[in-house]
Amino acid sequence: MRATIGLVLTALLWPASPAEAQNMTGRYVHQSPAGPVGLVLEQAGNRVTGQMEGADGNVGVIQAQIDESGRAAGTITIYAGTAWFSAGFIGGQLHVAIAEFGANGQPDIANGWSLTFERVGGAGAQGGAATAMPGVAAAGQGGAAGRAGDSPLVREWRAHLSGKRVTYIDSYNSGLSGGYSQRWDAFLCSDGTLFFQRNSSVSVDVGGAYGYSGGNRATPGRWQLVEQMGQVFIQYQLADGTSDYVVLGFQNGATYVDGQRVYVTNENPYCR
Repeated sequence: MRATIGLVLTALLWPASPAEAQNMTGRYVHQSPAGPVGLVLEQAGNRVTGQMEGADGNVGVIQAQIDESGRAAGTITIYAGTAWFSAGFIGGQLHVAIAEFGANGQPDIANGWSLTFERVGGAGAQGGAATAMPGVAAAGQGGAAGRAGDSPLVREWRAHLSGKRVTYIDSYNSGLSGGYSQRWDAFLCSDGTLFFQRNSSVSVDVGGAYGYSGGNRATPGRWQLVEQMGQVFIQYQLADGTSDYVVLGFQNGATYVDGQRVYVTNENPYCR
């Protein structure tokens, strides 16, 4: 999920020691729960160029300069969008921070991302983006759900979720001033496709104010399961461009998604 980058940013902005101020040319990889993120950088003097390939296959083009602190600072462009980019070595690892630009033209650090990369092939290694982890394919690239990690644990989760309806419900009613309710349903198909639906409402007892958002139409997409470090994650990508990965949990007969209780039922009108 989205990482807090305050500490990483502080480290990246701190002046680099001579040992840390090394050439950034090379290939790097970050192992995310959704799959490997590849990074290729080439440094010529104080200029750094390269590209980052996400686990979903999207490629960002990097243009940066080595600043007085010894770090690379510049931009990363994906499609028509451009965000702030910074990278620097900390303890032998390359730490990268990315944040969107706010209305004031400055990076929105509070809502940014941080990733830690390991160099591939030794110092100065060059070449294309890092190769994918064996058996891992990004969501939306075909194949049945969970093929990214066909371990016994993944197979158990696939059997638990395939063809099912996964529902999250949260509501609150003060009894005096109003309340809110929100719900989402994910209809998971055994062929790796899915349909996602969200509804929410808010009521305030001040002149009868009321708000509602949602609908009966479900957004299609794809899903798959990935196991890392003994945990299983569900990675999804929707047709509207939304994509993410969340950790799954099971305790006392209950299913959890990112620590939130969900309900798994057979009520799936879309698929099996």
